[in-house]
Amino acid sequence: MTEEPARLEFDFEGFKKALKVTVQLSIQKTDDEYFCQGEVSGVVDMECARCLGTFQVELSGPIDFILRSQEEQAGQSDVLDDEDYAYFERNELRSDITELVRQALILAAPMKPICDEACRGLCPGCGANLNEKTCTCAAGKTDPRWDELKRLLDRSQQ
Repeated sequence: MTEEPARLEFDFEGFKKALKVTVQLSIQKTDDEYFCQGEVSGVVDMECARCLGTFQVELSGPIDFILRSQEEQAGQSDVLDDEDYAYFERNELRSDITELVRQALILAAPMKPICDEACRGLCPGCGANLNEKTCTCAAGKTDPRWDELKRLLDRSQQ
């Protein structure tokens, strides 16, 4: 099954959009169910946590779910964790696994996505991107409420 990556709508901090997503599965039959296990990999546009710029990152993570027949699902209402199941009917997938793929990519993402280890981020004073230009507004400025403490520290070091 092939789908457009645009169907993976990320409403998660840092994610912008998916550009390319691949799902590779290994399927094992057990009784009337099929255990699907594999890997989701993809290229995703993310927002840098330091400079708020957009960059591309390759993500990959595990995915697993169980395929059940639609008829079997109708006869059983005692399934505890229905989100781990997908359904098929007459050898055709009836469930949308997009949500499972989306969750696997979110779990594979770094907690604080950084575009580059050398990213300098934004200036806390004016908000300028310090990767693109230098700014002098934050250099040497301190909060005047701390001046007396600084004087005490300077005297104690003499």
